[in-house]
Amino acid sequence: MVDDGNIRGSEKVKNKTGPFFERFAGRVEELRQSRETALRTYHLEVAGHALQYCFLNTDMDENHAASLGYVLRNTPAEPEDIFYIWRDRIGDYVPDSIRDGNKRWIYRDDESIITGSFESGYVGARRHDENITYLCMSKDSAYGSVFTSHPFVNEMNWWARARRLFLVHSASVGIDGKGVLISSFGGGGKTTLALACLLHDMDYVADDYLLLDQDRRHTVYPIYATGYVLPDSLELLPQLKKYALGRNREKKDKTLIDLSAFFPRFAPSMNIMAIVFPAVGSHSKPSVERIRSIQPVMQMVYSTARQNREEKNTGFIRELFECIRGLPAYRINLSRNVFENAESIQILLNELT
Repeated sequence: MVDDGNIRGSEKVKNKTGPFFERFAGRVEELRQSRETALRTYHLEVAGHALQYCFLNTDMDENHAASLGYVLRNTPAEPEDIFYIWRDRIGDYVPDSIRDGNKRWIYRDDESIITGSFESGYVGARRHDENITYLCMSKDSAYGSVFTSHPFVNEMNWWARARRLFLVHSASVGIDGKGVLISSFGGGGKTTLALACLLHDMDYVADDYLLLDQDRRHTVYPIYATGYVLPDSLELLPQLKKYALGRNREKKDKTLIDLSAFFPRFAPSMNIMAIVFPAVGSHSKPSVERIRSIQPVMQMVYSTARQNREEKNTGFIRELFECIRGLPAYRINLSRNVFENAESIQILLNELT
């Protein structure tokens, strides 16, 4: 187990992972058989893979459903992976050794992963050989924010790695199937730039999270269908205000934006030609310059690892770095005119292709 960097009780848990999955599987079967369970099933197609989300005694939040709107499918397909999601007392699923208020704990090996947080109110697990993910949410608290542009991100990260995909903390836009990654830490300008490009009629994959194919190098896929913007960004992009779903005052007053009106601009996949790193400043005009890639790419890799709670997983960090190493890197010095910034990305893409 890891609690924010402190190793504790790892051997005790390592030898007892079986009971975790027995509890999860047993409870899922019990709920499935119960007459009181209103099973709600959602079918998704993500990067060409069929997934099924089964909510056993709860349902998907409407804002989460909007965030997954692009990959939700009305016509069921035989699922390759199943996610079981329910509400219960999460203390019933963890050993006594960690019921002491830890903020976060995680265990992983080659076959499985188990993680949870009493503070956030969830416990989850995945057995890679069974292609099943379990997520038990506390009865007393919501798992994550109801105003989030990337629901179930940790669980999607587990699934992605099992399918040789990376869930990457970056945006992506392009033209005619060829595009750029836009990468920065939170608040660094990638969301505003990506959404400005979308409004500028460019092809769109994501403003915050996307899937990167480990085998088809530099190919990315969309997953989430909402934007999540700061108040200042929304003022720069007033066209998006009418698509607002709600504001989260606990997350810097960010507003969740429904992008379903722009689905015709979404690209089902995109071939990445370069990585662009925004630089926020008081420039009168935007400018783009080629830069050395090692340091900014490592920052991108670390940002992704931290968001996915993989910052202590050296294998994840190494594999992601190798996957994107060699892409040319550029810095865009942003101006306050978001559409001039978008035009600069468009010009760069025309030069790259």
